Amino acid sequence: PQEKARLFEILSQLSTDIQPIIYIRHPVDFYRSSLQEMLKAVTRLKPPVCLQLREMVEGVEATFPQPPVFVAYDKGTLFQGNTVPDFANRFLAPLIGPISLPPSQANQGLSAEALVLMVRLRAEWGDTVEAGRRVARLKKHLIDFDQIDPPTSPVALLPEVAEAALRSATCHRWLAETGRLVIPGLDIDRIDGAAVPDWMMTASPETMFPHDPNRLARLRQSIDRLGPGPVRGLTQCAAEKP
Repeated sequence: PQEKARLFEILSQLSTDIQPIIYIRHPVDFYRSSLQEMLKAVTRLKPPVCLQLREMVEGVEATFPQPPVFVAYDKGTLFQGNTVPDFANRFLAPLIGPISLPPSQANQGLSAEALVLMVRLRAEWGDTVEAGRRVARLKKHLIDFDQIDPPTSPVALLPEVAEAALRSATCHRWLAETGRLVIPGLDIDRIDGAAVPDWMMTASPETMFPHDPNRLARLRQSIDRLGPGPVRGLTQCAAEKP
């Protein structure tokens, strides 16, 4: 709340006509995306975030005089399939058009096998901050491997994980019931507020989404072929960059 108030204070010096825009994902897509980002950075998982979403929305509404505009984050309907050009096209035209925007730095996704391997390597290297940094230095190699030996399918939650994420997404149901946002393809009747299963709080990545063990073995072999020297060198070179 303090940071939102500070942001509003700064923006108010530029204009009194301020309207917040909030993009929100389908709860299952949101959990999958959150899980992927968590696995890139840390070793433990988290359950679907629900209460934080409602608190975030209510915090914005309490801070800004104008009510926010809600947009469903759906790549099939977003302009150019991306939030930034969609925001420019939807809200800033004719002040600025998507053509005027600099090329965005894509947040390159990783395959299920690459995510699993990152977790395993962090554990092997001590589950420390330094181990996490060493694994992060391998990201380009993992991306390159995904392009040379592409996965058969994108990262997807197991059905039971997706079901649990959906049933517990009471904040998304609250958005629909209060008329703030209806997300395409979201059946709010399936959101019954069931508690997140205990196993989802502690489960290993292998139990959260399917992956190909044969492809995982090939990916591990490609890392092993780098040898300890190149792997350490990746860390050292990254640390020496200004």
